Amino acid sequence: MTLMYFTLAISSSSCLLLHAYGSICFLSSILVFDRRPEENPGHE
Repeated sequence: MTLMYFTLAISSSSCLLLHAYGSICFLSSILVFDRRPEENPGHE
């Protein structure tokens, strides 16, 4: 029973970590793509 809870906790935490990593990558890519120098000529 404890092994089942252990594997369940490991799988759920890994899923949460993967989801958080994916959303961080997604948000950072959006932020990077939003920074276009040609749209902000006066901002270096």
